[in-house]
Amino acid sequence: ASKVQRTSSGAGAEFVERDYALVDSEARVAQLNRRLVELSHRFANSLQVLSSSLKLDSKRALNDDAKAALDGAAIRVYAVARLHRQLAEHETDERLDLYRLLHDIGSELQESTGLRCDIDGESVVVSGDTGFRLATAVTELVLNARKHAYNGKDGGVVRITCHRMGTNQLRLSVSDRGRGLPENFRPEEE
Repeated sequence: ASKVQRTSSGAGAEFVERDYALVDSEARVAQLNRRLVELSHRFANSLQVLSSSLKLDSKRALNDDAKAALDGAAIRVYAVARLHRQLAEHETDERLDLYRLLHDIGSELQESTGLRCDIDGESVVVSGDTGFRLATAVTELVLNARKHAYNGKDGGVVRITCHRMGTNQLRLSVSDRGRGLPENFRPEEE
């Protein structure tokens, strides 16, 4: 808190002291936010370095299963790094346009997974927290589509749609054109 010399006593002087304390608190919050953004940036960079290291290990692996596992891990880490970078850009947003965020993340996922991400929808404003959770879920679903629907191969298509469904509802869909579920698949048994 600021040290303010009071030249008079009374309610006005106390108000000035509180006003300076509020300014100091806001400056401290702004400073902490800047540090958080810097830490987020460093964390994303570290994840990208880890992804590159996994790719190098994959190239040196002698076993095909080990290569596939390392490639898959490298793609997942890289996708999470890109997601983290996108979310850090919106970290202080109390409300955000989910469609725009999904469009940005779709571009990042396209680059990191080799899948084409088709985004369709409309502007839907949600809380920042809801947007972050949904973006994380979409990222995981796209990564799963690459692994399971397209057998870890590039070139598949994932469609992400986001539409308003009334006043306080939205419909978010992630679908692929992959190989589908096995004929004998029973979700209750999985």
